[in-house]
Amino acid sequence: MQTADYLELPYHRVIQPDEGGYWSAHVLELDGVFSEGESAAQAAENLNVAMGLWIDHELAEGHPIPSPWGANRSGEVRLRLPRSLHASAALRAKIEGVSLNYLIATALTTYLTQSTASSERAAS
Repeated sequence: MQTADYLELPYHRVIQPDEGGYWSAHVLELDGVFSEGESAAQAAENLNVAMGLWIDHELAEGHPIPSPWGANRSGEVRLRLPRSLHASAALRAKIEGVSLNYLIATALTTYLTQSTASSERAAS
């Protein structure tokens, strides 16, 4: 694969405002790839440049380029909970008439949706 091919893959780009009034950006899967800009768009553009330079260097050195996360996830998670939390969740699932798996998946979806919405509001 060439650098341009890697740039098309669904890497997880994180762009956030910083305390100094700028925007910082990094790629979760690619250690050391980061940038900043005066706007979110500029940080994203700079991040793509940084990614290209980093990937060029790694390929020239013969290093493997990490794949985007999530590509090979099975959808199965083993989870350890405190007994009291497990009991409370199982009771709630019974009251709601749903499986424990469904209850936990719904709670996680709600949490992630709210977290994403909060992050997007902070960014605007």
